[in-house]
Amino acid sequence: MLKVICVEGRNVQANDSIGAYCSKKLKDLGVSRISSIGEDSRLVFDIDQNNDGVIHFTSDRSFTALGPQNVKYQRFVEEGNIELFWEDWHYGIQNCKSIPTDYKYQYFISISDGTIYLSSVALSKLIAAIDQEYEEIIRQKKESRCLKFMEDLAFLQTPWSEFEDVYQKVQLFAKTYALPIFTDIHELAAFELNFKNNWLQNSNGKDSSSLILQTNLNQLKQLASDGHRLIEWYKIRQPLPKFEALVRLVSASCHWDESYAAVRTYGALLASVKNESKNQCNITYNFKIEPDWPYEDCLKNYITCVKELYKDPVCFGCFVYYLMLEQKIPLPPKSERIPEHLGFQYAYKKVKEDIAPLAKDFFDNLEVLQLEKELASDSSRSTMAVEDYDLMSGQEFEQAIAKIFKNMGYQVTMTPTTGDQGIDIIAVRNGIRIGIQAKCYTGKVGNSAVQEVVAGKQYYNLNRCMVVTNSVFTSAAVALAKANNVTLWDRYVLEEKLLSLND
Repeated sequence: MLKVICVEGRNVQANDSIGAYCSKKLKDLGVSRISSIGEDSRLVFDIDQNNDGVIHFTSDRSFTALGPQNVKYQRFVEEGNIELFWEDWHYGIQNCKSIPTDYKYQYFISISDGTIYLSSVALSKLIAAIDQEYEEIIRQKKESRCLKFMEDLAFLQTPWSEFEDVYQKVQLFAKTYALPIFTDIHELAAFELNFKNNWLQNSNGKDSSSLILQTNLNQLKQLASDGHRLIEWYKIRQPLPKFEALVRLVSASCHWDESYAAVRTYGALLASVKNESKNQCNITYNFKIEPDWPYEDCLKNYITCVKELYKDPVCFGCFVYYLMLEQKIPLPPKSERIPEHLGFQYAYKKVKEDIAPLAKDFFDNLEVLQLEKELASDSSRSTMAVEDYDLMSGQEFEQAIAKIFKNMGYQVTMTPTTGDQGIDIIAVRNGIRIGIQAKCYTGKVGNSAVQEVVAGKQYYNLNRCMVVTNSVFTSAAVALAKANNVTLWDRYVLEEKLLSLND
């Protein structure tokens, strides 16, 4: 149990924790003023979480020389309770309001038997004590709510097995219309404001409480980086007008009421956008997240792969959703975690902040390497060093590896950019067909690269397969390659090959 003690009276300083209780009983005796009319008095708040959301207080007040005749030389001890309420992950004080005055009391709390008056210092101490006493309950409520939300969000993103044809239409809608909206933080906020107003305000509540929006609509102005996108702009924007027609289509096809259909459609769109973002990163930007990459390696490899495109809104938005899909984004500790941390806005801000210093280091280093090449004494040298490969995109790296095998006397064929079945290059010499996967990374190359070339071996009728990288392999990848007779060229082997070719 915690106590907060407030005082008031003739000897109280202005910076003290000042509090007074004006009870109905004293008013009946003629005490109508809030200010000090007697000796110092005490107002003690007992805060105990076992009281189930109620604060007990005791007012101990004596009147000696001042005040109405009928209260002189009397001591008044009164008790009462203040009710708490749960809001925004904290306990608040019921019926607490501010007083528009410069007087020493800035706040008052109305209760059934009177009114409590507090200075700002006293109220701050009271709120801090409530948070401290209820800290464990607040933590448990946060964890429970967040866990429940994660379960609900997973359900909303589950494919509709009973309505597969309708779900496929939602997926196509996501790819055609929703992706450019969902990957732009401003457009997404505008869409969600309309979604909330149209479908959640008058919803019948069925599952709508489970849906948390991807952006914080109470912070719309903070989303604006250019200072021009004000909340009025969001209100008139309708970035995804076909969504309402899609909801009606889902409602009619699945026999759901429109509010419930809107919520389920939103969840399906979100799942589809995440999967489509992965496809865009894999195919359009030639970037793939390996299962064993930690978060920072994902950021570094993204910059290395897409280079100047890393800040492109669509490319960056797809990358953020891809990270969310693979559950790579670190979340706050459970005790601090809230459902909002699972949305796109949190992920977007975190990745943007975390990638900035990594991008600066990458481009600073790139600039130095390029200058070094320009100033090299033998500027006419046409050979390549392994450091040159670090500056390439994924597609450039594949072409460079293909050139190495050509110089070694192989007939080389590039597989299609999409649907390559894990093989980027097929090199043939003396009837031996070799399938090669080229990995231009900054982090370690993991098991999946080995698994992919093993799968592609039969598809392309290959005699051997290998993985070539400018980086290094994990120990697990080395063991798996050995078990499946896959040849690995890491950075050091590649360097040796380049040196031998240069000679």
